[in-house]
Amino acid sequence: MVTLPCTYSISYGTTTMCWGRGQCPSSKCNNQIIWTDGKTVTWRKSDKYQLMGDIEKGNVTLTITGVTSEDAGSYCCRVEIPGIFNDQKSEINVKIKGTDKVQSFPGIVQITCKYTVQTQKYSMCWGRGVCPLFSCNNEIIWTDGSKVTWRRSDKYQLNGDIEQGDVTLTIIGATMEDTGKYCCRVQVPGLFNDLKEQTDVNRGKVLKARVTTSPQKGRIMVLITIAVRLYI
Repeated sequence: MVTLPCTYSISYGTTTMCWGRGQCPSSKCNNQIIWTDGKTVTWRKSDKYQLMGDIEKGNVTLTITGVTSEDAGSYCCRVEIPGIFNDQKSEINVKIKGTDKVQSFPGIVQITCKYTVQTQKYSMCWGRGVCPLFSCNNEIIWTDGSKVTWRRSDKYQLNGDIEQGDVTLTIIGATMEDTGKYCCRVQVPGLFNDLKEQTDVNRGKVLKARVTTSPQKGRIMVLITIAVRLYI
């Protein structure tokens, strides 16, 4: 997994932006891989390209999963700011070097949690530890039934359709510190009506999620060098 940083100030509001391969052209993006409208991702070339930050707060950092040698090269982050030649552009060069050792890197763990949406969407939370009587202990993420409203860090993601009741938790870069119990709690109005699902993430799940790399098999390579250039 590779993360390419890109943020902008939303002091004058959110705006459209794109990521593309190659240098930033005079307008738009070449070899486009993802677009947003300032609030959500509106198009992406494939699921390997993700924007896991808070887009509405100007965090359009690109995450590339399943990295191979083909992902090396230049990337352009272009934020479309109204006015002539006002766009914010950043170019990031990704260099991937090989190794003669087989290594293991943190992977992705998913914990499934879904509920049926009929006439109403519900707020919900994920927490560490057993499900308490109310709310969540050691909270890591909250939604209002439509979108994520708070998260402890960007390593915790809800990539399913929240409005359709898919609140499956994705843990990015899982390590042994992420083992233990997790509670998914959907807050249904009424006394003791909450839907609760408790899941244990054990050592085996984390080890299974780790990515093993081996140049002899043409897999992901190890050292990633990123150079960033900002200009308008």
